[in-house]
Amino acid sequence: MPGKPHSGKASRPVCLIVVGISPVRIGGMEILMKEICRQLRDRGWSMVLALENEPSPMLLDYFREFPEVRFTVAPHYGSLAPRQVPMFWRVLRDARPQMAIYAFNGILRFLPWVAWFRRTPRIIYWEHSSKPVGYVPQPFSPGKRLAARLLTWPLDGVTTVSHYTARCLAVQGVYPADHITAVHTGVPFDSQESPGGAEAFRREFGIPLESNLLMQVSWLVPEKGIDMLLRVFRRVLDARPRTHLAIVGHGPKQAEYEGLAREIGVAESVHFTGAIRTMSMKDVFAAADICCQMSQWEEALGLVVVEAQAVGRPVLATRVGGIPELIVEGETGYLVGRQDEAGAAARLIEMLDDPARRARMGEAARRHARSHFELAGNVTRLLDAWQA
Repeated sequence: MPGKPHSGKASRPVCLIVVGISPVRIGGMEILMKEICRQLRDRGWSMVLALENEPSPMLLDYFREFPEVRFTVAPHYGSLAPRQVPMFWRVLRDARPQMAIYAFNGILRFLPWVAWFRRTPRIIYWEHSSKPVGYVPQPFSPGKRLAARLLTWPLDGVTTVSHYTARCLAVQGVYPADHITAVHTGVPFDSQESPGGAEAFRREFGIPLESNLLMQVSWLVPEKGIDMLLRVFRRVLDARPRTHLAIVGHGPKQAEYEGLAREIGVAESVHFTGAIRTMSMKDVFAAADICCQMSQWEEALGLVVVEAQAVGRPVLATRVGGIPELIVEGETGYLVGRQDEAGAAARLIEMLDDPARRARMGEAARRHARSHFELAGNVTRLLDAWQA
């Protein structure tokens, strides 16, 4: 039976995971997939990971210790593009999986029916999708709901990365609510920050060691609220002039945000670092006094919030999507309204002015992350939900 240990590599059942992304670095999703592969291997499975493009040498090296893992390509053709059918058929024919998982790009795809016709014993959808700014889930019309139920009929279950995303699917009615399971993504706790790593980050980007440092780690796109963060920082800087802000990440709007920083007069105290490739993200988060996540869209989860808390940093974030599931208000951080710039600035100043309280919140954040978002334990729950 799939999921039980087998003797000999050839007898292992195969789990196909169509992840619908093309990793450009080793980050949260890649770490998650590696832990899934580790635990699937220990349960007796072989794995095929289907990406949108050929895996990079970096990714192949990252998975080098797993000979049970093979990579293939499953291009993204849109939610119901007809070209999905022969593409999925080819991937399934080559992988011959006993279980097929698909994630990202939406639940309403042809993969469930293609897998059903290929006689795949178990078919699961894994929901990661964030929603547009201000999105409020609404029940589908009867006709659309019927069409959605027909498309998802072959599924054996749905898992989501947050209760928020589970509620969205349940409200829409695309799949029975009692067959949707929310399992939060986690972060590893098997390593600590490097001695001097936080200081090295500050030195590399010219951030004074004695200054207070705010930080946001994210893609530089409008959905992540970088423009709001810069305006909030203007208020903070007026009140606490020795504060600095690090914006860690890259994206198509970086030049625009650098221009905004100059326009509102904060450029000398804002540090756009780009993508970090020379040090661990734990060292990066450790360099901050407070981490921010000013997301504007309905974030499915907000893994950087968990990553920051795991390093013992309090977080100020917007009350959107699944983010409120991650923060204990007033204990591990604070939540503010999507566009509440005054409230966000006030909370940041409040934390900056009370280092002892900030330290207590950071330790509470670390404990909370360890007890609720430890990667190995949450992956075990995920695989149990998949019945792997």
